[in-house]
Amino acid sequence: MGGPDIPALDLRFLTSPYLNLIATDVDADSASSLRYTAVQQRAFTIGKATMNGRIPQSWIERLPVLESLTEPWRPLPRWAAGAWLAFYGLFLFELARGSGFLPMIDLVFVPIHEGGHLLFGYLGHGFTVAGGTLLQLLVPLALATYFCFQRQIAGVAFCMFCFFEQFCPLRPTWQMRVRRSCR
Repeated sequence: MGGPDIPALDLRFLTSPYLNLIATDVDADSASSLRYTAVQQRAFTIGKATMNGRIPQSWIERLPVLESLTEPWRPLPRWAAGAWLAFYGLFLFELARGSGFLPMIDLVFVPIHEGGHLLFGYLGHGFTVAGGTLLQLLVPLALATYFCFQRQIAGVAFCMFCFFEQFCPLRPTWQMRVRRSCR
């Protein structure tokens, strides 16, 4: 058929009914040695529906906004991917070292954090206290969702990086409060 030669895999240990394997050639010497051309995307079950990594058409009909998630991601040039990886590597290096220019990106989140106290303050004292942290985490997550719907992989990666980076300053603050309250 002219396709790429895929090596034989011993897949006897796979007993999951959720993997759709296509057998194309059975070795005459051993019935357990099968060659598989492709393993479709792993399917998972939600209720009675089996999903293959795609959004079901019934969901798209109910929520047309999900249709953009069926489009392919916009391509990212190799030089841009390399530049982003260099940025993330340098950022993590400076963060681990404890000094540098890049970790000052946290200063962008200070007004967002303080605005969260004001925004969630209408919901009571508990939300006033936690509102800063909530908004500080929700903003990068909301932006990542936006970029996901726009199919821009670099935007999603940067926003998710910022989302998880926000946990770095949170941990020591909560540890100090717990230590003070235990004394």
